Amino acid sequence: MRNILFLGCGLMLCLSVAAPAFAAQNVPSDSAKVARYVPSASNLKARQEFREAGFGIFLHWGIYSMAGRGEWMMNNDKVNREEYAKLAEGFYPAHFNAREWVRLFKQAGAKYICFTARHHDGFSMFATKQTKYNIVDATPYKRDIVAELAIFVIILPDAWYWRTLQEIPLQQFVLFVRESRINEC
Repeated sequence: MRNILFLGCGLMLCLSVAAPAFAAQNVPSDSAKVARYVPSASNLKARQEFREAGFGIFLHWGIYSMAGRGEWMMNNDKVNREEYAKLAEGFYPAHFNAREWVRLFKQAGAKYICFTARHHDGFSMFATKQTKYNIVDATPYKRDIVAELAIFVIILPDAWYWRTLQEIPLQQFVLFVRESRINEC
């Protein structure tokens, strides 16, 4: 026990001597000062709108949900990327109903929806020309969930905060409306 105590004290003494010298090497000189972040006026405005909106719905859902292991399953379970991608072949959210979801969100008092439309695994929950690894091209579901949610946010408006809608390409949105059976959703 006494040896462990001496070893611990010796280690702490070494660290107390070496640490300041090491830290001094990593301090930027006056000529290499790090710039301080200053948010823009639009950023501050967006933050204020977010605070004022209050209650919102955060949807984080994707192909990983089929395995019931959470969104980090590919990393945590060390699943090969090609094997993981096969989950898309069976992804079919049969009970998804954008109209009902939006109605329930509004009924609950939510003022916005924040949807994780593309996950760190690269899978997109919307149609995109950037990659075929998306809900429309890689799954049997073949429907653009983001566009459907956007449509019902518009159809059931009453002052929803929907900043992302501005980022959806208009042609993609119009194409979806024309090709979908929106009255059946």
